[in-house]
Parts: sequence; structure tokens; C-alpha cells
Amino acid sequence: GSSEFVGNDTIINNAPADGQLVSIPKDSRYHVSTNDRERTNAQLTMQFRPREDLTLTADALYANNDQVEQRVDQGNWFNAIRSEMTFDGNSTVSTPIYQYQNIDGDVKDLGFEQQLRSTEDTLQSFGFNAEWDASDSLSFSFDAHSSKSESNPNGPYGTSSILFGIGAFVVGGHSLDVSSGFPVAEIEFDDSDYNGNGQIDANELSTSVARTITSSQEHQIDQFRLDGTWEFDDGRIDFGIASIGSEMTQRKLETTQTLGGWGNRTPDIPADLVESFCMTCMFEDFNPGSAGITAYRGNAGELLTQIAGPYSEDDVTVRDYNFVEEDMTSAYFQFTLNGELASFPTQLVLGTRFERTETRADSLIAVPEQIIWSSDNDFGRTLSGDSVPVSLKNTYDHLLPSLDFSIDLREDLKGRVSYSKTIARPEYGNMFAGITANNPSGPIALGAVPGGSRGNSNLVPLESDNFDLSVEWYYGDSSYVSAGFYEKRVSNFIGDGKFTETMFDLRDPTSGAEGTRSGDALAALNALGVDASEAHLFTMTALIDNFGVDEARTLFAANLDGEALPQAYIDEILTEYDVVANEDDPYFQFDVSVPVNNREAKIHGFELAAQHFFGETGFGLQANLTTVRGDVGYDNGANPNETQFALLGLSDSANLAVIYENFGVSARLAYNWRDQFLSDVNRGASNNPVYVDEFGQVDMNISYEVTDNFTVLFEGLNLTEESLKHFGRDESNLWFAQELDARYLIGAQYKF
Repeated sequence: GSSEFVGNDTIINNAPADGQLVSIPKDSRYHVSTNDRERTNAQLTMQFRPREDLTLTADALYANNDQVEQRVDQGNWFNAIRSEMTFDGNSTVSTPIYQYQNIDGDVKDLGFEQQLRSTEDTLQSFGFNAEWDASDSLSFSFDAHSSKSESNPNGPYGTSSILFGIGAFVVGGHSLDVSSGFPVAEIEFDDSDYNGNGQIDANELSTSVARTITSSQEHQIDQFRLDGTWEFDDGRIDFGIASIGSEMTQRKLETTQTLGGWGNRTPDIPADLVESFCMTCMFEDFNPGSAGITAYRGNAGELLTQIAGPYSEDDVTVRDYNFVEEDMTSAYFQFTLNGELASFPTQLVLGTRFERTETRADSLIAVPEQIIWSSDNDFGRTLSGDSVPVSLKNTYDHLLPSLDFSIDLREDLKGRVSYSKTIARPEYGNMFAGITANNPSGPIALGAVPGGSRGNSNLVPLESDNFDLSVEWYYGDSSYVSAGFYEKRVSNFIGDGKFTETMFDLRDPTSGAEGTRSGDALAALNALGVDASEAHLFTMTALIDNFGVDEARTLFAANLDGEALPQAYIDEILTEYDVVANEDDPYFQFDVSVPVNNREAKIHGFELAAQHFFGETGFGLQANLTTVRGDVGYDNGANPNETQFALLGLSDSANLAVIYENFGVSARLAYNWRDQFLSDVNRGASNNPVYVDEFGQVDMNISYEVTDNFTVLFEGLNLTEESLKHFGRDESNLWFAQELDARYLIGAQYKF
């Protein structure tokens, strides 16, 4: 039978079993980017001691960071029924390790999206501190601090990002092979619609769609604290109060401008605005295939300036405003007592901290008017002129006790046991009061699910009860071995709640429901015996919308080439027509994601560390190993329609370093390793995971004190140039793979 991916004539090798979970990629892309960053820092510290028992300190910090990234993508988008697929035989989630699409008798486009990202980040910080020794045993410290950070757009037209789509219709067939662990895209090149010289020329490039993103964020933090310490013969008492006020404001505006459109086959890119290069040649460790394909790159800002004018005006697709305010007040008391237990020296630290937090979240929700079906799997969104203000408040209190007990079992052997209760506050993005309805990834009739999101300002911090037990053996002046066990019992984990609901009364032109244009299109395709691919469904629906069912069937059948439409006719229809929902269409049923405090989990593991110096030589070794285990993991074979909760970021890690400390030289050569870990869950409509593959790199740093005031340093990171991979339910479900180069830093430090 047919589906979005396979048709009656598709060759399927090693087919998955009926009802088995299948993961099929629609797209692979190669990216090459160049980055420029300019950072300016200035710091000033002034100290004044008007009398022996009072020290006043003031400091100021300014930092500015300008970043520009120019990036080009080469796309490999599958937009129709596959001609051949070979599956990997995985019993949990079956994935095609090879898929091929033949554009029989026609060509499709090879896309080169040009991207320009430009931001300016600034930080201004001012602080004041006063330390007063009221007596030999009593002292106080007052600290006040105000800081403001801003991230603003710094590109053409006041944008943060410009994405400019260009392409060339030269793909007669293409494939994707992931059997090696890296997506290898092969292109069957056909430029017979142009000059037939076997390569892409600059005067064969055409525009599609341009998008802009303008985003800014401002964060203001004002804080003060007053601390006191009373020391006595066998211990001390620490106490204090503090207040922190935080205000974060975020704004975002996104636009879409249709240039030539996705089906544009008329070259309209001035040749002097782009340059050719071999993208696949840029890879050193991976083999991307597509040998000999010429790619093109240009400045997205210049392209937009020179080309966009004659085309239609931008459509605003996103208009966000979010504000979150947090006011935190706290007080603490800590008691430290030094004593003995059965003649063994001991130290007991007992304390508690009370915190109250008040939050307010404000959002202006731009109301979407409609979601427009623009082509097979491409959708546009138009906003009404209305914005709905939403304001939510929340208050929560926490009492956070802590206890630490250590005992010197010998002069060189220390044991320690501790307990503490800690909190971690929700991220600002989870607390936004805003609501977003996202475009679907394809027609709902073919299984796509539209997503949405809603913030939750009623989130409370996760709470963790922490238990630690450790032993430390100091067998030399700078040599030691330590071993520890830890356990964390965590509640109020933020899970991903998902709810199915309508949003903003948005109607679905792709439902396939009986009595709708898309439903009539499915019936017409079935009557013609044609595969219901995304491209076929859109084309038939657009024809029905403009010509009625009978004439649409006649036009569709007249343009068939065997059992499929030629790509040229598909492009003609999607360029000419959009499908807009009407009253016959049902409402979209959005899969709305909401962050909720709904999970508990337990984490435990061991920590081992050792350091040894070889006499007075200055040479030493250092090693660390941390194991992490959790009781909640991700089920890769679970129903993709169901959300999952799993602990993120848990993995074993280790490092081994050779160190040298002598004659003013400090040097370190280290191997740092981290095992595979889960970094995200419930990504996209299929609720997929994101795993980060295990990663190890060699780093080094060397510093030399030329004088007591002047130090020079050298640092090298990832000297062996290891690569990074992110994948989904299986390692063949690659999300992202990046070749990383070694990075070097040369610096100097002067103290006066």
C-alpha cells in the first residue's frame, strides 16, 4: 500500500514488521559556517581603608561582544514517494539506512540557503562592598551589586538573522545513506534545463523564500546582602539576609517574504552576489558524498538588499513579547563547632536557609489569523492585528537545612558525611505566559501532528535532598586519594505535559476529513490509483479549490507521467496557488506542550579522585572518575504519540592529566571523556529523544610567570580534533554531526 513515504512501486529491502515503530528522515543538510567575534572588556576595582577595621571596595565591569556568523546549507529534501528503501533490521525502531528518490523524467531543486546572524551582547556591572571588624570576634560584610546584560540584533535592517533561500533545479534523483553513521547524500546531476555543461553556474540560481528574525533580550539584576560572623574558641556562627531582584524582557519578530517561491525555475540571482565553492570538500573526517557538486555562498544581507525589492512585502509570522520578574528574599544561619569524638578531631557544620520568591510573568500574545498551506509540506502563518495581554503571578517559600560532619581518623585521613536540601529554579523560557501555535510539518491527513506550546508561570523549583559520604587520604604535601558516594532524591522535576486542544480557532485545510477539499482530494487520488504523497495531495487539493472536483481530476490525470506527477507541474501549481482553510475544514487539534512539575527521581553514583606528585620534580598525575545512575530513563521503543519523562544530562565522566608545577611554569595535558547522555526529550510531534554521543578530547594549557606581576599563557583545546554527534532513538537517527577543529589561545596577564 501507499503512504507518505512509500508507494505501490517502492522497492523495500529488509522491510520492518507490520506495526513496528519506524523512523524515516525527510531531510539531510550540510552546513559550512564562518564566525567572527570581537570582544572588548574593561574592569576597574578601587579599594579604600579609612581605618584599620573598615575596608571599602567598589568595582565596575563592562564587556561587549560582537558576533557575526555567515552560513550556507546544502539541502537534501525528500518531497515525494521513495523509489527504494533499505531498513536496518533494528527490532526497537527500524530506520532506513538507505533511501532513494528518482525524479523520473524531471528535476527538482538543490537548495543553498544563505544565513547571516549578527548580534551584539553587552554587560554592565557595578558593585560595592564594605567589611567591618566590629571586634576581635565579630565582623560584618555588606555587599550591593547591580548588573544589566543585553543581547540585541546587529545585522542589516536591524535583524538578528537573515535566511535567504536560493536553489538550482538540477536534481534528477538523490539518495541518503546513513549506514556509516554519517549521512551521505548522493545527487544525480541533471542540468539539461540550463546549458547542460555538467555543473551549476551562478546564472542558473533562483530565489525561493526569505525570512528574517529580530530578537532582543534584556536582563537586569539588583541584589544586596548583609552577612555577619561571630567567632568563639571552638567554632563560629554565620548569619545574614539577602535580596535579589531580577527582570528579564524578551522580544522577537519574524517575517517571511516569498521571492520567486519554492517552485521558481527562473534564474534571478545576479552572478556577482555569490561565489562558487566545493562544500563537500570542506569536510575532513566525514565523507559526505556528492563529489563534484558546486555549491554557492553569498552574504544573505546583501542578497536581500539587492533582490527582495520587486517582490511582495514581508508577512509578519511571529511577534512575541515576554517579561518575567523574580523577587527573592532570604535569611540564613549556620553554626560551626570543632570538637572531638573518641579522641578523633571533628567538625560539625549545621545551618538552615529560608527563601521566599515572588514571580510575575507578562506576555503579549499575537493572535494568529490563519495557517496557510503553501506547498506539499510548507505552511505559512498570518497574524491578526490583535494582541492579548496575559499576566500571571506566583509565590513560593523554601526552608533549606544543611548538615556536614567531618572526622580526622588520622592526621592524613579524613571522613565526611553531609546532607543538604537545595533548589533549582525554573528557566525563564518555561515561565513565559505566552501561547504559541506552530505550523505542522506536513498534511494532517498523512499523519503529521501540529504542535503548540504554552508557558507555565506557576512552576516551582525542583527540590533535591542530597546525601554525601566520602573518605580523603592525604599521603603527601600535594598528593591525595579520595572516594565518595552520593545520592540525590529530587522532586518537582519539570516534565513535558502534552494536551490535545484547539488554538485560536485555527482551521485545518489538510485534514482529509470527509466533505473538505483535502478529503475530496484523497478520494480523487484513490480513484485514480495514485499514491497519496504530500506533493500529490497538495496539488489535487489546490486544483479542487480553484477548479472544482471534476475539472481538478481531469487536470491532474492529464498531467500524470505514469503514476506520478512530474516535478515541473507540482512546482507550477505550488507557485500559483495556496490553500487557505474555509468553514468546511475542522479545527486543528494541536499537540500542546506545557512544562509541569510532575516528576520525582533518584540519582546516585561514585566519585573517585587522585593526585600524585613525584617528589620535588614538579611532575604529577591527576585522575578523576564520576559515575551517574538514575532511576528514570527514556524508552526508545515507546509510542511516539506519548510524551516521556527522563533524567537529562546523566553520564559517566573521567579525566586523566599530566601536570607540571615548578620554576614559574604551570602546565597541564589532559584527556577528558564523557559517556553518551540524554540531552532532550519529546522533540517534535513524534516526541523523540536527543542523545549526545560519547566524546573525548585532549586539552593542554601552559603558563609562565615572567615576573611576579607578568604571566604569559598558552591554551589548546581539542588537540586531536574529535567530532560531535547528536542522534535520536537509534544512532542511525542522526540529528547533528559536527567536525570540530582544535582551538588555541595565547594571552598575557599583568597585575599591578
